[in-house]
Amino acid sequence: MLALFACVEGLAQSVNTNPSQDKNRVDVVVLNDGSIVHGKLVEYIVGSHLIIINLEGERREFMGDQVAQVNSKAPMIINPKSEGFINTTDVGILMTSQPWQGAQGTFSFHSVNSWQFEKLGIVGLGTGVEFINSTMNIPVYADVKIPLTKGNVVPYFGAFGGHTFSTHSQEEPLYDIWYSYAPRTYKGGVMWGAQFGLMNYSKKRFGMTFSIGYQRHNMSTYYEEGFWNGIEWKTHEIQEEIKMHRVRIALGIVFR
Repeated sequence: MLALFACVEGLAQSVNTNPSQDKNRVDVVVLNDGSIVHGKLVEYIVGSHLIIINLEGERREFMGDQVAQVNSKAPMIINPKSEGFINTTDVGILMTSQPWQGAQGTFSFHSVNSWQFEKLGIVGLGTGVEFINSTMNIPVYADVKIPLTKGNVVPYFGAFGGHTFSTHSQEEPLYDIWYSYAPRTYKGGVMWGAQFGLMNYSKKRFGMTFSIGYQRHNMSTYYEEGFWNGIEWKTHEIQEEIKMHRVRIALGIVFR
């Protein structure tokens, strides 16, 4: 939890910057052609452009590929790509207030490969590993994220939906009405949810992400129940649907 608080604190600090804090500041910009401009930076978006007011009071703007070096205490804004491939990988915990749905604080690992569109948002496919009722499950789902702003710190709203596959049956101490042992088999089921998160870019192609959201699982389970029909011992299959409501908190990294 300390790591989560540190991440959130770092996000807040990266937003709380003001270029006018030092009125006597003189910034130095060295261009690729060797010329040097002195003045005060008013906007510096790494990889995009730079705006400076020189000592004569003139407003000068340079593209990112024109700038060789910047010597300034002004805050820099990382400008991540507006389009292109993006991978988000995180680890988290699934929590519930209903003990029958499994142990609280179960482990969760997700990785999503996406493509960011400038106007449509981030669309991708995700998978991972989760533990539900001591059974390992593999979710496969479609994922959509809508960035709410641009810059180093990007809050977003996301939604996802797909199917969870159980990797093995879980033999729980389940007994039927005749007290005969009946192993339960998990078959997975539909999963979907929504989340709110922050992506904090420390570099143009790398950053960290923190998210919290709701996750729903519909799990199918089966077991065989035995009974005596008066002549012989018979069994028949019983199917149950388990609906799980969980909160997922996750911390991860973003590659572009």
